[in-house]
Amino acid sequence: MATHIRAGQITVQRISPSSLTYRITFVGFRDTESGVEFGNGFLNFGDGTIIETAPSQFTTEQLPQVPFLQKVTFVIDHTYQAPGFYNISYTEQNRNDFIQNINLGNSVDIPFHVESQILIDPFLGINSTPQLLIDPLDFATGINFIFITPELLMRKATVFHIN
Repeated sequence: MATHIRAGQITVQRISPSSLTYRITFVGFRDTESGVEFGNGFLNFGDGTIIETAPSQFTTEQLPQVPFLQKVTFVIDHTYQAPGFYNISYTEQNRNDFIQNINLGNSVDIPFHVESQILIDPFLGINSTPQLLIDPLDFATGINFIFITPELLMRKATVFHIN
């Protein structure tokens, strides 16, 4: 079975202090060797509204830092009807296979799912999720994999070894 989804994140940003309209951005990372396009999934706004996405709605960007990895982005504005907690999620089939800590490595049968929660509360002011500025890039070969982010290098923090 062709698989392609490696990672993803959702960020939410309030557009105006006078409305409950938010800009929701889903960023995904796909394995380009599979030939499967990103975008046959479902975006749930957490208020009962669910939309189905199509590959044509995503913008793509090649990432030269990691071979065979592409960044895909879907952006949409959504207006909520009232204050409250909202769990915004994106779900799609065809997660990368052989992820060892998911279903004993048979991860292709487990849908990819990512979510973010926002609280719309007029007493708290404008609420947005953190904006993640560093892409989760990795590439492993062989048995020993060392994962270092630029943030870790700047902080001189511990380097993680994953075997």
